[in-house]
Amino acid sequence: MSFRRGIRQDDFRKALEALARQDGWWRDVLADPSLIIGIRDEYLNVYWQGQSIFKVSFKGGKVTATTHEKYLLNPDLKDQISLVGGRFAFGKAEQRMLTREYEGAKTLEKLKRAASLYSGREKEGVHEIATSNRSVVDVEIAINASGAPGVERSLPRMDLANLETTTSGIDLVFWEAKTFSNPELENGRIFRQIKDYRTVIDLHKTEIDDSYRWVAKNLTENGGMEQRTS
Repeated sequence: MSFRRGIRQDDFRKALEALARQDGWWRDVLADPSLIIGIRDEYLNVYWQGQSIFKVSFKGGKVTATTHEKYLLNPDLKDQISLVGGRFAFGKAEQRMLTREYEGAKTLEKLKRAASLYSGREKEGVHEIATSNRSVVDVEIAINASGAPGVERSLPRMDLANLETTTSGIDLVFWEAKTFSNPELENGRIFRQIKDYRTVIDLHKTEIDDSYRWVAKNLTENGGMEQRTS
């Protein structure tokens, strides 16, 4: 399977730009510097600490957004629920347990708080690096390892893709992040993982180069949208 990134459909890009001029979730996403927009193959993931709180697609001529149901659990819940006869008596609490409507930036904050429950130190660290460095162009990078000689098919996602200036131009560099407590640092498995990454990257080098040219273009367009909404 090939590696492909980029929003190449003109209609999709124009629809995103139009949506950025309207009040709503997309405008709020663009205005929030703590969020990361991951460009995929004709769709977007909006990340908070490694969790995709929105998947953004283009269907039927319209921009559509979905989120995982677990992020809709209201993080403001604090009351006790009684267990009566083997059943939980939710009562009036049932109506406020889920975030049911998007009501501006305060709803976006709720989604982020709910998503934080599924994160961890490594994801938090990667998120901080990515949001602090404008040269980072992608996170949570999956590359299909099928056909790569000697590579495990269950190759984990790479954490970061970064544009780095060199004496000969600009390089695209992939980074893998680990906490010091990660056992893969102790047992040496990280070396095999990096070797496998290099093999797969070499296999898809042309596709990766083309894809991240599109990613850079799309992210530049998103930046322009952000300026026009402010």
